[in-house]
Amino acid sequence: MKWCFLVSNFQFLPEFFGKLSEQIIEQGNECLVIFGSKIAEYDKKKLFPAGVKFISMVDWRIDNHKVDKKDFYGLLWKDFFPIIDRSPFLKANYKKAIEITLQIVNFFKFIFEKEKPDIIISEPPSSLFSLIAYRSCQKNNAIYLGFEYSRTSKMTDVYDKKFTCSKYEKTFK
Repeated sequence: MKWCFLVSNFQFLPEFFGKLSEQIIEQGNECLVIFGSKIAEYDKKKLFPAGVKFISMVDWRIDNHKVDKKDFYGLLWKDFFPIIDRSPFLKANYKKAIEITLQIVNFFKFIFEKEKPDIIISEPPSSLFSLIAYRSCQKNNAIYLGFEYSRTSKMTDVYDKKFTCSKYEKTFK
């Protein structure tokens, strides 16, 4: 099985991913770590054991992005708004929004064509990056799991759907 972790500067996940990747490799599975930013790459790479394959989305976008591929995986404008809200320094206009979105979509197309992950683990699909990863998993019959701090003290929520976990309904019943 090929596991893929999306690593950003999100506080608690990289340490957890590093420990989990040790177990994955020990069990004979493959482990891929994708860094969404250079800051995350330089800061979090040390948390992962030998045997993990690393890919920088930033480096890939610089070297490989082609603007002629224009499939947006059904994204809407509302899907782009969180990146503007979280990153006001982007000063994104229509053209920049299209460019950023296409770069991320094409990156995940590359990941699924070349790396073929069985599962991607990250935060819930709430940012443009994680949402496109989630949609890529849906298109490629891969599993997407998102982790975040729970509103319940000292708990972690797990998402396998955009806004929830498919097991919650059965659990509550």
